[in-house]
Amino acid sequence: MKLICIPYAGGSATVYYPWKKLIHPSIKVVPLELAGRGERMGQSFYRSIEADGTDDLYRSVEKELDGSPIALFGHSMGTLFAYELAHRIVRETGQPLAHLFLSGRGAPHTARSESVIHELPDPEFQAEVLRLGGTPAELFQHKELSDIYMPILRSDYRLSETYRDTGKPDKLDCGITVMRGTQDSYGRTEAEEWNQYVSGDTRIVEYDGGHFFIHEFRQQVLSAIHESLLSMRSSQI
Repeated sequence: MKLICIPYAGGSATVYYPWKKLIHPSIKVVPLELAGRGERMGQSFYRSIEADGTDDLYRSVEKELDGSPIALFGHSMGTLFAYELAHRIVRETGQPLAHLFLSGRGAPHTARSESVIHELPDPEFQAEVLRLGGTPAELFQHKELSDIYMPILRSDYRLSETYRDTGKPDKLDCGITVMRGTQDSYGRTEAEEWNQYVSGDTRIVEYDGGHFFIHEFRQQVLSAIHESLLSMRSSQI
């Protein structure tokens, strides 16, 4: 079983490196690096999630598509990449996805009323990013770090805030686990709306935290992943 993991806005593949040692040995964690950060620093940012972004991630993960079961995990902006990449994998390989984990964001059609921040002046933009948590204030206090990090954040928030699901001919034929922090800015109803995008069962898992609960509740998140994937594997034996 392979678990392909996609980071949130401003994040990199390193977010998921600790998962490799903590997850069940039968599950291989495959963190994907988005263009413009980490080992891909200096590469051009994506124009959109649904076009060149998904094209690039599919090329990155293509070598892993060897017929073994595939699950996807995305947090916040990463949920949109995971959703688009899932459809791309199914379309290109004909292999149904084993499971989809969507964390930290409501279904695409529920986000249209959210405020747009990627075009705000620097002080207001930074304040909004810090309000969400997960980003150390020191990154904005040192010019060298800020000059590197701000373009990544602005690009990622632009991708997330301008994303439009163009409509897919079929729902994804898999189950999903939707995770959210109870103190996040969107509610359980928005999380439940993800059930419109799949034909399988939808499971909602909540944690008593904010937007970046995946750090504070890392072990519990991994336990939920274990429960979904290992129970599915057992039912196939």
